[in-house]
Amino acid sequence: MVLLKRCTPSTLSAYVTAPSLPAATIDRVLADFRRGAYDAYDPGVRLVLDRRRFVNASPQEVRAALDGEGRDGEAFLIVDEGTTYLAILASLISIHDSLPHPYDPVTSQTEPPIAIYDWTTNPPPPPLPIHVVASPEEFETSTSPQDTERFVIPPDGHPREVVRLKEGVAREVGLRSEWAVGGSVAREEGVAEGSLVFEQGWDC
Repeated sequence: MVLLKRCTPSTLSAYVTAPSLPAATIDRVLADFRRGAYDAYDPGVRLVLDRRRFVNASPQEVRAALDGEGRDGEAFLIVDEGTTYLAILASLISIHDSLPHPYDPVTSQTEPPIAIYDWTTNPPPPPLPIHVVASPEEFETSTSPQDTERFVIPPDGHPREVVRLKEGVAREVGLRSEWAVGGSVAREEGVAEGSLVFEQGWDC
């Protein structure tokens, strides 16, 4: 079975501050976050939601409380009626220090640096490829210049051989079968002899 080498996601704390916040609003925030974090693929961050601790607190009060616990500078997300996907993305790409918080489009003289990620006009970019470990019966190789010359490996130039998952195998794990440069894998439990590690893109 193909091994997907998933990352270990970090966590981001989120706090509901608005009393009686509709469940639909919370569900929307969670859904937007999962989308932005590529939760269906290989998420680099997961949201931990606290619905009670900071109800009626201001962002400054949340900051002060966390700093008092030795969590100085730790990022967090406020969940209230005004939480938008832009705030979520700001949390995801860790640019809190460069954004007025919260960003006010009325008083600010500049565009928010995450405006290019406006999902209402531009779809989110595809998730990054994932490293897979595949046994010899799960991949195929090519030495054709048409395939190998797409890659450059300094200082030797093009690889002699490229590798990809077989179509059926890739489909089973939600990936695309596409040529990549393979690498050897250290022998360990559960890894078949002759296995290779290489990147494959998600089929989305």
